[in-house]
Amino acid sequence: MDTTTLRTLMITDCQDDASQILHVLKRGGFDPVHLCVTTPDALRKALAQEPWDVIISDYHLPQFNDLSPFDIVREVDEDIPFIIVFDTLDEETAVRTVRAGVHDCVLKDSLTHLPATVYRELREAERRVRRRQADEKMQELHRSLEHQTAQLRRLTRELAYTEQRERRRLAQLLHDHLQQLLTGAKLHVNILQNNAQGNMAEGLRRVEALLDESIQSSRSLAMELAPPVLYESGLVAALRWFAGRMADYGLKVHTMLDPSAEPEAEDLRILLFQSVRELLFNIIKHAHVQEARLYMARLSDNRLQITVQDDGAGFDPESPGREETFGLFSVRERLQLYGGSMQVVSAPGEGTCVTLSASIARPRTGRKPGEAGAGVAVQKGRTAAPAEYIPLREEADDDADVDHDDKEHIRVLIADDHRMMREGLVGLLQHVLDVKVVGEASDGEMAVDLARRLKPDIILMDVSMPKLGGIEATRRIISEMPDIRVIGLSMHESSAVAGAMREAGATAYVTKGGPSDALINAIRNCLHTYRQPVKIPTEAKAEQKDGFPC
Repeated sequence: MDTTTLRTLMITDCQDDASQILHVLKRGGFDPVHLCVTTPDALRKALAQEPWDVIISDYHLPQFNDLSPFDIVREVDEDIPFIIVFDTLDEETAVRTVRAGVHDCVLKDSLTHLPATVYRELREAERRVRRRQADEKMQELHRSLEHQTAQLRRLTRELAYTEQRERRRLAQLLHDHLQQLLTGAKLHVNILQNNAQGNMAEGLRRVEALLDESIQSSRSLAMELAPPVLYESGLVAALRWFAGRMADYGLKVHTMLDPSAEPEAEDLRILLFQSVRELLFNIIKHAHVQEARLYMARLSDNRLQITVQDDGAGFDPESPGREETFGLFSVRERLQLYGGSMQVVSAPGEGTCVTLSASIARPRTGRKPGEAGAGVAVQKGRTAAPAEYIPLREEADDDADVDHDDKEHIRVLIADDHRMMREGLVGLLQHVLDVKVVGEASDGEMAVDLARRLKPDIILMDVSMPKLGGIEATRRIISEMPDIRVIGLSMHESSAVAGAMREAGATAYVTKGGPSDALINAIRNCLHTYRQPVKIPTEAKAEQKDGFPC
């Protein structure tokens, strides 16, 4: 009969018992290679020196306390089969032994059962080892999956951030270059129209109309790419603006937006704005209603909640593919990347309520200050070529020669970082008899400096300029020289931008693409208008303390 080598560690102080156990194992088909130990130190040494297939221990030993041999073995390897040989076994000891985790036990007067017990425990040990190895492999795969998922989330988030950065860059290019060039060209056309007659005048009117259409198309495209109000005034202002814009699509959106719920991270503001835009367009396409509700509230756990509701057609959220059809799956997945969530409550014929939630506080992304996510950015200015000052009169270079008491003209300082715009404005105003351009500045800091030196009556102030934005430049000038009137200029038609300029102290705000007469009238009217900074009305804060129930 084939025998199985069995490395057996015996814990016993009775040589007769050891001999009897070895005899039984040999009769059972084993070839035991054994070692007997009688003390804890000898046990630890034996466990450290070589691996064992099975450990057979007496229960009562002078150098041990009952189950202490098992505790020592378990510290080293909990999978080694551990079998206790009892002289007698009462119920209480049996229960304590099982609860301790001992693998099996036999009585000395039933040692004939020992080989079968060893075979069974060896198989169980193999299963435990395989199960543990499988668990370890599963844990390793789980860790790898979590790592890959985290990498995927970071890449997805970075991709979304890169997309927004490129959208904003393209919008900025449209605003800072194409729209400025088109507006400058329109100003030059307006100048030519002053002396044009007949077919020339008609041709110039057509060119002006084409330029107006091009400016409007460029402005609309820039707004679709990256609404300036979102970056300049924050999510609340952007949602209010977009809700108003929905009227152009036949949807009246009732809003209740809490300014205290403004998220800190810019990329989250962008994501939430895009999500709300997607939801409102879903209502237009699928709900077949003319009204919707948009709520934004701050929750008690420093989270924000945005709710978009309609009483339209509704749908079954459990129906396969419905979230993908309505674009909700994309919204949910993107929001989860920021630790947020989305809840959809809907039923056919009963309308839809979609609730978005996310943390107001900025996530710890390790992003440096100044990168996306640096808070609500009120116009700070942008990078451009070095600023320059082009005096239109030699006297402008000498403070002593500047005529501050010229009562015959409205003295105007032009502050714009685009040369073509400045040239167009200068050319336009040269034909206005009661207006005199006394200087030009190409950045906000220069505008402040020239305002101190030239003391103009009016400053035409571009909102977006390098070094110092037009809003802050206006605030400084009005604080120091309150008699100067400032007219804000921008390609933006946003009421938030206009409001920010007025709050800074501007008397008027004119869009660059508008009629030239509007700018000339604004200049003349400014001298007859007391400066009254406009306080932008804010909507009432949400009364619900913890959001808006669907």
